[in-house]
Amino acid sequence: MKTYKKNNTDSIGSLSLSDSILSGATITSQPAGYTFPHHLHSTIEIYRIISGECLMDVQSETLHCTKGDFIMILPNIVHSFYLNKKSDCTFKHVHFDPNMFSNIILENEGVYPITLMHAVLFSSHFYYRFSADDVIDSTLDNDGTWTSLLDGGKVEGGHWQTEIHDFMSLPLMVRPGTVLPLGAHDDRPDYDYLDGVELHVYQLADGESETVEIPDTKGNVAATFTVTMKDGQAQVETDSTKPYTVVVHQ
Repeated sequence: MKTYKKNNTDSIGSLSLSDSILSGATITSQPAGYTFPHHLHSTIEIYRIISGECLMDVQSETLHCTKGDFIMILPNIVHSFYLNKKSDCTFKHVHFDPNMFSNIILENEGVYPITLMHAVLFSSHFYYRFSADDVIDSTLDNDGTWTSLLDGGKVEGGHWQTEIHDFMSLPLMVRPGTVLPLGAHDDRPDYDYLDGVELHVYQLADGESETVEIPDTKGNVAATFTVTMKDGQAQVETDSTKPYTVVVHQ
């Protein structure tokens, strides 16, 4: 167990990660005009911008990052970090060993095993960026009962949750008021998605309606389902002629 510190030595929490995996995790504030010149390292570097804005040169690209942005820079990539003359910046900053991803095998049927690190390198090339999203941020704050998609466990919304997950679990939570269609086949990605589809209704209030569209394999709308809760029962209107199932999660 290692406790990581802010620059002013105030504790920001404990992480159950060994020194061999995590080489640093801080919340850092830098003043306007700050510059960290071009450099590279063998670790994966993560930034989450808490306030202000910053600039990063990653290889030949310049990224302008603002509050809420997430940036992951891959190992051995030349990059720099700097601020303009007008804005300070506060950010979460993490370095960790890429072998953590290399040890997660996604597929082992070919000549060489495919790891999570291969997937990251294939999809990101130099870096991965997830921009701030006000819709996501506001959705996370919704009150009501959220339901775990994997095990059906429930937690109350309106605040951030702290959980511990291993490589065999994921924090997949379904917000209240959702109608989530789940396909009947898990052996292939391309099939008739309407065939035996299950409509899972999560905490839809009485008198409220929610509409979902089911696509075909080309991305066109194949059918529309509108679910309305009335006296605790789910009523469905659809233009589909295929059989379907409705599962209500209270």
